[in-house]
Amino acid sequence: GVRWDEMNILMTHHPADKDYGHMKVDEPKTPYSYRLEDAESEGEADMKGVDASALNSELHFASDESKHSNWVEYDSNDDPDEEHLTPEERERRHEFKKKRAQHYNEYYKVKLARELIAKDLEEEDDD
Repeated sequence: GVRWDEMNILMTHHPADKDYGHMKVDEPKTPYSYRLEDAESEGEADMKGVDASALNSELHFASDESKHSNWVEYDSNDDPDEEHLTPEERERRHEFKKKRAQHYNEYYKVKLARELIAKDLEEEDDD
């Protein structure tokens, strides 16, 4: 049979002076508000609700401001960079913009196609 040197195993299994390549990382504790946890456990959380009338007035004020916004709409046709482009680069940019517009319209085309297919299937079922 097999004979084990139990004393050698006990001495070398996990010696106290060996770290096995592990590092001890000293990190500060994660900041946590124990005050909030204590308040919740006592049922006295000091959270205040939102005043509905104040919120409503703020929303109306914000919507009124947005109507009179100083933002200027950007029109891609008024691109100042196109002044410096050669005719070939302008044509390439124009083609890119056209393909991009077609790409974003593809969703609506697929939606329309699905509606037409559903309509055709309904007509076949009626026959």
